[in-house]
Amino acid sequence: MTHSAARWRRAAFMFGIVAYLLAGLVPVAMADAPRCAGRDLLDRMARDKPADYAAIMEAAKKIPAGDHIFWRIAGQQGHPDSFLFGTIHYSDDRATDLPQAVKTALAGARTLAVELADLPKPGDLQAVLRDNPTLIAMPAGRSLYSLFTLKTAAQLRAALAARGVDPDQAARLQPWFLGILLAAPDCERRRQAAGLLPVDGVVMQLAHDEGIAVVGLETLKEQLSVMASLSLEEQAAQLAQIVASKDKPVDRYETVLQLYLHHRIGTMFPMMAQEAQANPELDQAVRDLSEKLIVRRNANMIERALPLIDKGGVFIAVGSLHLPGEKGLVERLRARGYKVTPAD
Repeated sequence: MTHSAARWRRAAFMFGIVAYLLAGLVPVAMADAPRCAGRDLLDRMARDKPADYAAIMEAAKKIPAGDHIFWRIAGQQGHPDSFLFGTIHYSDDRATDLPQAVKTALAGARTLAVELADLPKPGDLQAVLRDNPTLIAMPAGRSLYSLFTLKTAAQLRAALAARGVDPDQAARLQPWFLGILLAAPDCERRRQAAGLLPVDGVVMQLAHDEGIAVVGLETLKEQLSVMASLSLEEQAAQLAQIVASKDKPVDRYETVLQLYLHHRIGTMFPMMAQEAQANPELDQAVRDLSEKLIVRRNANMIERALPLIDKGGVFIAVGSLHLPGEKGLVERLRARGYKVTPAD
């Protein structure tokens, strides 16, 4: 696999930002939004590079809380239990057909806590970006293409044009946004533009149907700021890898989806570590992105969720990659003295 580690994070768990940006801008009929049809790249690795595959699988066994996406948080001092559910920003019906245990726990919750309290509309995003242009715009007097060699700039222009993006207008945008755009499969954009909800959207819709209060653990500006906080050079290095990759976005999509469906989210971490070793020039960018995209957000989410957990009866639904690992939400809760056990 030739993709960079950072790209997996973007493709799997920040895809929602691009989906929200693009869905609704161009109406799409439901019939024009078929299921994405990709191939699992880990299956290919198991066949073509068995030693690399075996190393990833062995390392995955050591990731704390890496093999479940649904957890029970025991209530404190007589308060009802709470739940923690890992979502994915995909609309594929294999993921949005929620397990009955998840539906039952959600129906009995007092509060639903999600990353964003509402799925942003294009107008919401445009307003945030208009008021905070440094989140997405290149600095004054600088062009996106000045960050690349002539060869890579030409490849980038061609890739953008193939996605229906005007390369000249894109010159004003930061690499992080275009990286997510090019890494995301067009089939998923079309599905969400047709009105199909991703998993987190389905959870929110069920909560609204049940009259359950919905609160956000983050703001849209905070989410957008994560990617924009990387240096332009780090962003450009990752975008160059995306442009050069021979792997199809729909295949990366299917790979992440299969990990999610089989509750093997922890496998993402050794997979990313192996890819970072293969791309030493991206190592620092990958480390920075992991710290900002996952670790710091986990710390913020925990602080904002704890008052809800202490009252009991909260159903927390956030991107799955926030759950596993030593600094994931499950281990952070356990470190605070909470009893957290698998519920799936």
